[in-house]
Amino acid sequence: MEVFPYLCDKALIAYRSSTASLTMPKLPEYLASLNYHDPQDPAHSLFHYALETKMNMFQWLQTQPEQLDMFSAYNAAATRIQEPSLKATISALFNKTETTTEFKQDRKMESEPVLFVDIGAGRGLALNAVRKDRPNLTGRMIAQDLPEVIKGRVEADGVENMAYNFLEPQPIKGTVPFRPTLSWHPSS
Repeated sequence: MEVFPYLCDKALIAYRSSTASLTMPKLPEYLASLNYHDPQDPAHSLFHYALETKMNMFQWLQTQPEQLDMFSAYNAAATRIQEPSLKATISALFNKTETTTEFKQDRKMESEPVLFVDIGAGRGLALNAVRKDRPNLTGRMIAQDLPEVIKGRVEADGVENMAYNFLEPQPIKGTVPFRPTLSWHPSS
């Protein structure tokens, strides 16, 4: 019997003890270099400082297949952990008895308004779970991530893939981002 199945998830432990452990020991030194002010330059993050690289973490991961696999597994584990609260949030936003149209794979999605955009979606597991749990919701669901990530994503009924770098302007207008990914990055 697993007492803490999520806390003991191998993917979480592997990622946090590998990639994350490369940066955290340098945190005090990094903060001191900024005179303990908020970082303002996205090209001068803790990651850049600790690894002495000009690449951002996502570029660096593309050069480190083992680290990329751990990062992907970590994100999948995090999505599994978040899934119950995600479903509760969706249920709170949309009453299950709401009149909506049943999703049909052959329907033309491009003409429909966008319901959700999952920024930094990875393999898109969160939106897949929402679409599966709530097939009656109308509107497009779009999984956005870097081109290298999206090209490895398996198509799911009712969830579109879109290559997108969240450090660039958002191409989908008039919708609220699904995931607070940008909170990890300076806003300059």
